[in-house]
Amino acid sequence: MQLYCDQERLAAALKAVLPAVPSRPLVVTDAGMLLSSTDGHLEVAATDREIAIQCRVSAHVAQPGEVVIPARTITDLVALLDVTRVDVALDEKDVLALRCGRTQAHVWGWNTEEFPALPAPAGEPVAQVEAKALRDGIGRVIYAASPDPSRPALCGVLMQFAGEQVTLVTADGFRLALCTVPLVAPVAEPLDLVVPTRGMRVLQKLAQGDGDGSEVSIALDEGRRHVVFEAGDVVIGCQLGGKYPDYRAIIPQEWDVRAVTDRTALRQACRTARALSEHGSLRIEFVPPGKLVVSSTSVEAGDGRTELEAAVEGAKAEVTLNIRYLADAVAAVTGKQVAITASAPGEGQYLPVLVQPVGVEGQLGLVMLMQPSGR
Repeated sequence: MQLYCDQERLAAALKAVLPAVPSRPLVVTDAGMLLSSTDGHLEVAATDREIAIQCRVSAHVAQPGEVVIPARTITDLVALLDVTRVDVALDEKDVLALRCGRTQAHVWGWNTEEFPALPAPAGEPVAQVEAKALRDGIGRVIYAASPDPSRPALCGVLMQFAGEQVTLVTADGFRLALCTVPLVAPVAEPLDLVVPTRGMRVLQKLAQGDGDGSEVSIALDEGRRHVVFEAGDVVIGCQLGGKYPDYRAIIPQEWDVRAVTDRTALRQACRTARALSEHGSLRIEFVPPGKLVVSSTSVEAGDGRTELEAAVEGAKAEVTLNIRYLADAVAAVTGKQVAITASAPGEGQYLPVLVQPVGVEGQLGLVMLMQPSGR
């Protein structure tokens, strides 16, 4: 291998790939990055077998080659170089030589034979979506994904492809978030994928594009065990999870009380309630026809309440919710106004509270009650 490339772009590629390097590698080569060069570019890759990240960098390649290099060593080293051009050369003993201005360094590498195989798409993409729309959609649901490894079915993001949109869903047993994102073109057939939360966070960060038309292509590998996202010079492969629970069953289809209020004002009321909450809970009182009361109590600190102007339909009601869960749901949806709805199939037994933006379709948050509440 012999090439030269831009230092800033190489440093950015190494940093982008670093999240896929396992913190506790099973074998020494797992703690490395695969560097491979072909005509016109250098590719940097890493994988922990759950997610894999590959990043391409434009390069002037005199001689192609590949090697596995200690990930943190090469990342830290290249980041410290301060000259635009970096010259890279690999000898027959897998020693990588770097030269940048007056600085020279040699890094001992490993043969690529033991490096794990990287997921590769088989055939044409199953879907394409605008990068910005997908990033925004992930941001509206990722907060509700379960962090509990003992509940593997919920430790991911459900992607449901159907028609001209993909529906993103997360849940952790106490709350749920949903957002629909339009596709560039309709899918050939419906498809459900459960993508690890870590992989979706990486995709959210690395999928560039701010309304400039950049797209993310989504494909499956040959065994349909991995999904492969390609966004510009970045490729992210994720091992797919098992079947996702039927989330539709817990979303109330009817409501008994509904309040529409200013979203910013409700977020501020949640912040105020948190300062005076003893167990991280708050009460919401629906007071027809025009008031929503947010309150909390602490035995040691005191109590407080905020009255918000709201358009309230239905009977007077009160529910108790986790402050953080409600605040997250309100922050995730768009729009100036938000609708809070509650349903009561039996006297005093309210179903989960729904949080939805007013005038915006395809977004919702669901928060379970902390205790039974009455009218």
